[in-house]
Amino acid sequence: MKYRGFLKVLVSLGFLALIFNPKLVLGAANVYQYGDYNTASIDQTGPLNEANIYQGEESNPSYYGYAKIIQTLDGTNQATIWQVGGSEGASNIASIYQDSETSTATISQTFTEGDSSNEAYITQSGDENSALITQLGSGNYAKQYQEASSNYASIYQEGTSHYAYQEQTGSENEAYISQYGDSNIAEQYQYTNGNYAYIYQEGTFNEAYQYQGYSGSYGGYSSTISQNGNYNYASVTQN
Repeated sequence: MKYRGFLKVLVSLGFLALIFNPKLVLGAANVYQYGDYNTASIDQTGPLNEANIYQGEESNPSYYGYAKIIQTLDGTNQATIWQVGGSEGASNIASIYQDSETSTATISQTFTEGDSSNEAYITQSGDENSALITQLGSGNYAKQYQEASSNYASIYQEGTSHYAYQEQTGSENEAYISQYGDSNIAEQYQYTNGNYAYIYQEGTFNEAYQYQGYSGSYGGYSSTISQNGNYNYASVTQN
């Protein structure tokens, strides 16, 4: 049976629980959806939150699902979105926004059949953040933006016609992109000091762009691009 509907979970808890249990996760939200045209939204405000959205599974995939997680206020937050889609031409969209001291964001999007598309967005502001996007299929779009220091970002895509974008503003950042298939495009932009970027693409008709630093900046930049296949293009700018 397929389900249609809209589900919104709003979790907003104060600091009183810390008095009784300092290790307590103040906000814990889980959403499970299967079927067509589902929307899930989790909004958490507090120092210790965990949010998980599950849309679809192999036996009952998600068709045209939308999932969004927002976590704000200084503290430790964790957000994860799993989307399993199916059907020719279907698509799923996932978005995570985190503004806190320590944040972890993970998006996993797969399809069980057909040529479909996924969109994944992760935006993080604050220290000690990590972002991971995994997409399997064709026609996928992934974007990661991190504003702060000591950040880590990784995008992995397997299939054809992918686009991956990473932007980091801060110091001691790392960014990785790995794509397998044809017609892939990868872009990495790192501003300020102590950055490291890596792009690996295997297939044909790939393009890779890296930009590190800005006019008047100083930093220990490092850049690696590896492409296997035909008709590849790579551009690296450091200043």
